[in-house]
Amino acid sequence: MVFFYTDASIVFSGFIIEWEASPYTVPMDGGTTELTGSLGTLTSPYYPFNYLDDYQYTWKITAPSGTNSIQFSFSFFETENCEDYVRIYTSHSHAAYSNKCGVSLPASIGISGRYAMVFFNTDINGAYHGFSLQWEASTTIVNIPSNSGTTNLTGSSGTITSPYYPSTYLDNYQHTWKITAPSGINSITFMFVTLQTEQLNKPVCQDYVQIYTSHSTSSTNTVKCGSTLPSPYTVSGRYAMVYFYSNEAETVSLKAYSGFSLQWTTSTTTVPSSIAFETTDLTGTSGTITSPNYPNNYADNYEHRWKITANSGTISIQFVFNAFNTESCVDYVQIYNNHGSPSSSITKICGPSIPDVTSDITTTGRYATVYFKTDSSVTRTGFSVTWTASGSGRLGLRSNWHHLNLVWVLLLLCII
Repeated sequence: MVFFYTDASIVFSGFIIEWEASPYTVPMDGGTTELTGSLGTLTSPYYPFNYLDDYQYTWKITAPSGTNSIQFSFSFFETENCEDYVRIYTSHSHAAYSNKCGVSLPASIGISGRYAMVFFNTDINGAYHGFSLQWEASTTIVNIPSNSGTTNLTGSSGTITSPYYPSTYLDNYQHTWKITAPSGINSITFMFVTLQTEQLNKPVCQDYVQIYTSHSTSSTNTVKCGSTLPSPYTVSGRYAMVYFYSNEAETVSLKAYSGFSLQWTTSTTTVPSSIAFETTDLTGTSGTITSPNYPNNYADNYEHRWKITANSGTISIQFVFNAFNTESCVDYVQIYNNHGSPSSSITKICGPSIPDVTSDITTTGRYATVYFKTDSSVTRTGFSVTWTASGSGRLGLRSNWHHLNLVWVLLLLCII
């Protein structure tokens, strides 16, 4: 239907429009086409002319049995950046997908298995020439970890990467890698070669890498995201787990990150354990306590108590911080006047530097506790604190005062 309208004044020469019947069929908005076979070409409606506004369409591909992957390659690509986009899904469901939008020709992509789905979406204005996409079934195996799956890794070293690294990773995707090192291994160290994931508002992570200190999700872990390369991270023992998560962003233009490359190596060197809620008993006259992995970043979701029992005759224990840097103020160090009753806390410290209060922290008696706690995100280098037992101390004056009173009483009794 063509509709022409004029108002009550001023006329111009008007228009001539030619029309011609065409055998070309435009897929119905909101519809789905089921495709089978070994290859084919998908195009936006009216390609190579401008596509329709406010339009959606889905193509579901089922390749023949024996197909190991479906390869997708764009010969032309031009969409409004990025309100109009093409999504290539790794199955017939709305699971993990790769977003394509803008005016640059996307890199080719291979989807593992014989099923895939292509979805095209446009908004209400701003139409471009669209796309031409070729797909072909292949016996080539695409080594992309399955969405929501688990990969078991063994050996002494390896490299873990996000899917399609160094190209843009999949959205709405998650995968777990469980590492089991050989017997005799006492630690596993992780080092990021590259990290680039979505982090819109620090410290919140939209897409992230999570490293656990065992094969359990309840174990101590650290979360890494954004574009800042993290410090090496070491876990105690021969077991560790890496988890990668990407969300389904509301604004697709924000999803253009290359992901990560993470190297892991093993060692027979023993490192302090990063097991949550751990307690260490210390004895003697002095020592140094550090956060796990110090001077590298400590772990998230971590709690540790160091219970100090100094030698008999100790009147006080003095603490001097050599370094201090924690997330302010949700990761903190707390020092207790005995082995940890809540009412005996004498100081709670947090932040990016050594506060003035740490210049003279002294407990009374031969017992003290140092408690360290972290939350679920953002880690820093932590702390190093030295403790020294003494026969006298600032807070130990009360004990000395009672001792002097006893001496005076004895002297008075002798005089009488």
